[in-house]
Amino acid sequence: MIKCCRCHKFIYDQKEATYLVGKKWHKSCFSCDSCGTQLYHNYNYQSDKLFCSACNLKTYGPTKSSYFMARWKNRNIAENLK
Repeated sequence: MIKCCRCHKFIYDQKEATYLVGKKWHKSCFSCDSCGTQLYHNYNYQSDKLFCSACNLKTYGPTKSSYFMARWKNRNIAENLK
């Protein structure tokens, strides 16, 4: 049985899971580590933390933000991204 990276509870329904770089979250737990906003469209996974686009811009600035952001539609295949 797989556990969520955020809440450490079991993920019973795999359709309700979000996959990224070998880790899994409940869809409701897939949120920004800085402000807590649930992530739907753009996000950054850097140093084992998830960031929304606004917090990513504050943390990494405009040059790295555009490079590290990944589209939501690719979240289940994002394991190929580094």
